[in-house]
Amino acid sequence: MDKKEINFNKYLIKGAYHWAQVSFSFFKRNIYVISRYKNIISLIPKKSKKLKVLDAGCGDGVLSYYIYKQGHNVYGIDNSKEAILYAKKKLSKYPINFQVGDVYELPYPDNYFDFSCSTEVIEHLNHPDDFLKELKRVTKPEGKIIITTPIKNTKIPQDKMHFQEWFIEDYKSLILKSFSNSEFKYSHPIFWKEIYSSRFRFKFFLNLLSLVGYNVFSGFTSSFNTKTLQFSISRK
Repeated sequence: MDKKEINFNKYLIKGAYHWAQVSFSFFKRNIYVISRYKNIISLIPKKSKKLKVLDAGCGDGVLSYYIYKQGHNVYGIDNSKEAILYAKKKLSKYPINFQVGDVYELPYPDNYFDFSCSTEVIEHLNHPDDFLKELKRVTKPEGKIIITTPIKNTKIPQDKMHFQEWFIEDYKSLILKSFSNSEFKYSHPIFWKEIYSSRFRFKFFLNLLSLVGYNVFSGFTSSFNTKTLQFSISRK
């Protein structure tokens, strides 16, 4: 379906960059990205029951891999051929179902997934309501839909490849139109990300701390006014 989206070409330019961000390299490791994945994982039950989970806009497959390691059956879909090639190559030893496809027309039956996840995808879309409609269609009535997106803190999108971003209340309105049964969580104050992105020595130190289990970006917060990421957890 032609939705006149912004051409997302980062995988063509940067390669499998999310795998570099979750690596142990002090120069490439990005604990902000790692915490985003870990926060989503914390919302999905671990091995209590093998669930069928969708990773919509899976990119090069990092989140799909983390969900698989939780003991679940994972389906990853992305419209980038390069991203799916990287995902399949990186995870060729694992039975994760990757395919190229359109998030506006998901190639799955109704009520197919126990969980549907999408991290940092909705802000790239021209028609988010249509995307939410598809996630709703393919998720079981008792299932959950988890979506993350940056909180809008600037007049124009932070990333030139973002079609749009939302203030907290605007994002709530968007989600609640499709899912009246929703809750919202938020991660770390924005100053941590600004410091981490701009000061190399500080980044190096925080990366070192993360290797022994301490990540300043992990978990959810409600105490600061200027937070970075918003998570919606919805039921049909």
